[in-house]
This record gives sequence, C-alpha cells and structure tokens, in this order.
Amino acid sequence: MNTVLSKRKFLLVWLLFVMLFQLKAQVFVLPDSMSHIPLSTYSYTYYDPENKEFLPPADSLFRKHEGIIFNLGRKAGTYWIKMDIRNIDSSDRNIIIECTTPNLGNIELYKRTDSVIAHLETLGAEHVYHSRPIKHQNLLFPIALTSQEEATYFFKIKSDLAALNFDLLLWDIEARKEYTLKESNVISYFFFIMTTFLVILGIVLIITKQKRQWSFFIYVFLGAAYTYCILGLSYKNIWSNSPNFQQIASYLFTNLYLIAGISFFREYFVTRRLLRRLDNILKILIYCSFVLTLCSLSHLWIPKAFFSVLQTLNPIIFSLAGILVTYILIFLLIHQRNKTETIWFLIAFAPHAYAIITSSLRQVGEYYFETELQLLANVPLFLWTIPTQNLMIWSMIWEVLIVFTLMMTRFHNLYEQNNAMAWELSKQKEKSARMLMDSVEQERKRIAQELHDSSGVQLSSIRMKLTMLADSQSSNLSEDKIKEVMRDVDHVHHEIRTISHNLMPISLSKLGLKAAIQELINPIKASFPQKKIQLFQQYESQRLSEDLQVNLYRIIQELINNVMKHADASEITIQLITDGNRLIVSLEDNGKGFQYNAMQHTGLGLKGIFSRAQLLGGTCEIDSKEGTGTFIVITVPLL
Repeated sequence: MNTVLSKRKFLLVWLLFVMLFQLKAQVFVLPDSMSHIPLSTYSYTYYDPENKEFLPPADSLFRKHEGIIFNLGRKAGTYWIKMDIRNIDSSDRNIIIECTTPNLGNIELYKRTDSVIAHLETLGAEHVYHSRPIKHQNLLFPIALTSQEEATYFFKIKSDLAALNFDLLLWDIEARKEYTLKESNVISYFFFIMTTFLVILGIVLIITKQKRQWSFFIYVFLGAAYTYCILGLSYKNIWSNSPNFQQIASYLFTNLYLIAGISFFREYFVTRRLLRRLDNILKILIYCSFVLTLCSLSHLWIPKAFFSVLQTLNPIIFSLAGILVTYILIFLLIHQRNKTETIWFLIAFAPHAYAIITSSLRQVGEYYFETELQLLANVPLFLWTIPTQNLMIWSMIWEVLIVFTLMMTRFHNLYEQNNAMAWELSKQKEKSARMLMDSVEQERKRIAQELHDSSGVQLSSIRMKLTMLADSQSSNLSEDKIKEVMRDVDHVHHEIRTISHNLMPISLSKLGLKAAIQELINPIKASFPQKKIQLFQQYESQRLSEDLQVNLYRIIQELINNVMKHADASEITIQLITDGNRLIVSLEDNGKGFQYNAMQHTGLGLKGIFSRAQLLGGTCEIDSKEGTGTFIVITVPLL
C-alpha cells in the first residue's frame, strides 16, 4: 500500500514539476539577466471581524503556496499573498505583476522595503475602470525595481461577490506588451468567428422562417456576451463607469446563457414530449436560473450572506445542467433509432460540458486546471492571461459549428420534404383542376343536349301548332299576330341553338377539332369581310385526345374573342402545326397590342388560357407591346 502511495506521490510530483517548468518557460518571460526568488509566494487566509483597515500580518503567519494558481473558491474576509522579488541586474527594471481576473472586487498592493510598508495601488471591480494605471481588462500592477533591489510585495484581496480564483503572473513590461498582441489577436479571432456565425445564422433563419430555432441564435449570442463579460471586455468597453453592475454582470450573463441553452436543447430534442420527467427537471433549472438572475439584479438590496449562498447555487445549477444534458443525450443515443444526429450532438457538447463542470468546480475551489494546462499549454492559441478556461471558449465554437451543421442538415431534409409535398400537392391540384374542367365540359355537354333535345323540340312543336293555327279558318286570331309569335319562337329557338352550340359544338364532337375551328371562324369572316383572317391547320386529328381537343377549342375560342373585342386588328393569323411530339398553336394580329407583364395575369381570359395550357402539360408565351400587335404561342405535348 505504501509502495502504491509512493508511486502516486512520485507521479504527482513529476507532473507538478513538468507543469511548473512549462509555467516558468511560458509565463515568467523576464530576460535572463532578471532573476526572482523561485516564486516564494506565501498565502494565508485572514479574517477581520470588525472589517478594519490593517497592515499585512507577520511573515510567520504565511504558509508556502506552490505554483501561480490561486483557487480558494468563496472565502469570507481578507486574503493576503506575499511575494519576494529581487533584481540582480545592474540596471533598473520595469515589471508587471498580473492578476488574471477582472472580477475581483478589491485588491491592494503593498511594498515592504527595510521594514517600511507603503501602499502602492488599489484595483478591482469595485473601482471605476479608468482609474487603472494600465488600461487592461485584467488587474495589472506596474512595478519599478532599481538595480540589486530586493523587495517584498503583499496583495490584500477581498471580494464579496466574486470567487477568489486567479493566477498571479510576473512579466517584463516589454514581454507583456508583446503577449498583449497575441492575446488581442486570439480573442479577436474568437469574437470574429462568433459574430460571423451569428450573422450567417440570422440570415438562414430569416430565409428558412424557422421561428423555433431562434432559441439557438439567442443561445449563441448570450454565449458570446457571457464570454465578453467574463473576460472583462464589457467593463473595459461598455460599462466602465458602473462598478456595481460589473460585480454581478458575470452571474447575470451566466444565468441568461444557461436559460437560453436549456431552452434550445428542449426545443431541439422535443424533450417535453419524449422525456417528460427529465424535461420537468430542465424546467426547474430554468426557473432557478431565472430566480438567480433576478437576485443578481437586486444584489444591492439582498443581505450579503444570503446573496453568497445564492452565488454558491449558481455553479451547482450549471453543473447539474451539464450533467443532465449529457445524460439525456446518452439516453437518446441508446433508445432512439436514428442515432447519427444524437452522436454528433454529443460530440459537439462533450468538451463544452467538461468545461462547464470544471469551471463550476473552480468556482467553489475544487478544480485547479492542471489537466487543461498539461494538455493545452503548447497549443498556439492557448492564452495564460484569460480568467476562464481556454477550453470553454473554443468548445463553444466547436459546439455551435457542429450544431449549426446539424441544423442545416435538418433544414435541408425539411426543404426536400416540403418540395416533395409541394410537388404532390401540385399534382393533386392539377388532377383536381382537370377533374373540374372535365366536369364543366360534361355539364356543358349535358346542358347543350338538354337544350337541343328538350327545349328545342318543344319550341319546334309550338311553332308547328302556331302554323296549323294560322292555317285554320276557324281561328279568331289575326294572321299578323300569329306570325309575330312565330317569329319570337324562331328567335328563341335560334338563341337556344347558339347557346347549345357554344356550350358544346356539334362539329367538335362529330367532326373533330379542325372542322370546329373552321366553323368558329367562318361566321366571323362573313360578318367582318374587311378583316383578313387566315387559318392553317396541319396535324393528325387521331393524335389528339377528346380532352385535348376540347381544351384547345376553348383556348382558340378565347383568343379569337379577345382579338375581336380588344385588338382592333385587320389581319389575324391562326396556326395549329405539329412539331414532333408537340402541337404548336399560335395567333398573331396587327392590332393595338398591350403591355404584357409575365408576373401578373389580370384578365380572366388570359388566366383561363394559362390554366388550360398548364393542365395540358404545355406552356403559353405572349409577346405584345402597345401599338405593335400581339403574338401568342401555346405548346402542348401530343400522345
């Protein structure tokens, strides 16, 4: 047992040595001529019940602290850090001590030289941003060391609203300026990617009209806002004169981010229908986050002890949300038939879930980032100077890109389904319209037959009786009146024949389309001899179905009516010519023409022509301008 413990201790010491070596190589970037006592930094938690101002405690009260990471969670009272620095260079040096968090409420720097303690600087989220000596989101303390100077520095840290989690870094001032450039570039990359993604996502959602997926847009936006806030950029660039808001801003955006994330997850996987019990737990977490959001906004009126308890709940709720979402994904992966989407969502969320849980543990002082430092310290985009995990910000990009791809796949599948449904609906609509046209034609035929066979016969019978009556010597009616009634009966009979012929021409049903069109044009030629009307028909009638002949007759009938009513043309040319498996019907006139708009058919006649052409599976094209006549071509497929 002791042997196993010894091996574990050896391994732990070796990992710690490697980590400290990396930290020294990466962080303590002072020139070789500048040395320091190897991080002889000591720490001690000190509580002042009367909250009085006091000087640093005696050196004997400090205990040694290994490394640069300070993770104490939530501590009441005052926390002191002692750091010894010696300049063995022959020249004066300017260095920076950096506290890598923008959210500590108050941190004071003291310097002790020859038993004299002097207060140098006070920074923190409780103070206006513009009062900082170095304008940076983190807390940077500039220090000047003379040649061969050895001094002891004390940090007095107290924060009622933020957890005591930070790194202390020692920089040469020029090296920090160079690192600031890298820091700015990496952070800019992150927000450029997020902003570009939000713009693309917004455009896609507007085009696709997927209203429910705006929860994902809000989730990504609040994730970017949360990161912007936690990095201290919001205090630097937006509310630099509002320290009260800065102290609770990170909690506010954390809870809003959590609410948006859970809401999107519930909507995306329809947990309210598939997993009702687990969905109820998710809703409880949303309600808790909402309450914490309200408490954050009202922190000035809430007792500090009570508010501290609420802040402790925040990382617990965040951790529970990450664990529950992961569990739901695994559950769906096991029980769902279509596992591909769930697998990819789990791959997308896993790094983010790990970052959420470990960040929450860090908030209560139970995680120190050693694992992340070991894995990511040599990654080119890794930053030592940000308060949150590097994995947190890059896992957000990893997650949103994969989820966005999944959403686009969903949209594509939905688009294909909608197209298939639209095509099917169009076919059904076309079938219904064709059935309606057939019904109309059948009804016309029936009415025409009724008018011809019933009303026409009866009128003929009446006329015969009136004729017999006129020939009768016993009639008391005058012959002129009888002839007048006979003329009226003849007129009615003629109108009925005309109506019957228009409803269903006898020539069309008995002689075919060619004869029906010729019969349609002959009366016009006789009535308007001054108009030059030419008709060319070159096709095989047996290739035309009865339905096609009826619809073509109606189209030509409507075209001729339009020309006679509106065109005022002196020359009209009508052609019906076959071209392979197509029948081309054209009408050309030299009339007034009209301004044709292909996107808008206002006339009922044109709408009827286009509808019939579409029902026949053909096309209709119109070329017309005012004063230049009209040319119309209808092309329909043949059997």
